[in-house]
Amino acid sequence: FNNWKLAEKNSFTLAGLLLFGKNPENIKPQFAVKAVYWQDSNLFKDKEEIYGNLIEQFKKSMDFVKRNLRKVQNENVNEPGRLEIPEEAVREAIANAIVHRDYFIESPIYIEIYNDKLEIISPGTLPNTLTEESIKAGIHRERNPILLSFLEKDKDFRYSGMGKGIPRIEELCGLANVKVEYINDKYNAKFIVGFYRSYME
Repeated sequence: FNNWKLAEKNSFTLAGLLLFGKNPENIKPQFAVKAVYWQDSNLFKDKEEIYGNLIEQFKKSMDFVKRNLRKVQNENVNEPGRLEIPEEAVREAIANAIVHRDYFIESPIYIEIYNDKLEIISPGTLPNTLTEESIKAGIHRERNPILLSFLEKDKDFRYSGMGKGIPRIEELCGLANVKVEYINDKYNAKFIVGFYRSYME
């Protein structure tokens, strides 16, 4: 663990805690995911505070989104319906938020579902000279290389770390006719991926 920069003097580093800690929220509760499905500005339909190591946070975040988005029936009625927003695009966006968020900012990732949109909000703006347009072209910078080196090996996380995530989201959402936007909010130090839902309630 020491050689991999996951521990120092027999204690986990932050990376080690988030990757392998049993209950990392007991020490760093701020590095969690807060998920809400808003009915309106004051009321919610579903809400969950998601803790655990980063793989557990990823899985539980996907479960939250999948149980709250609608299913669209395929042409073949015998096949299960698909999510109104491509599931693989959502996976990429949540994985990106976990891998590339700024861990110097002690704030959770937010997943917010509205009647017309799904937003995934990660602390910190795009690193270095990246812009909303450059990430669409597959240009990327690794903010947390230690986390990435372990998470990309996990079969459930399925993250390549090669800058293919955003172009993949663009491709999937284009095929599904789902509008997606990226907001690099420098004033509030956060990055937002917003998927517009296919059918408004």
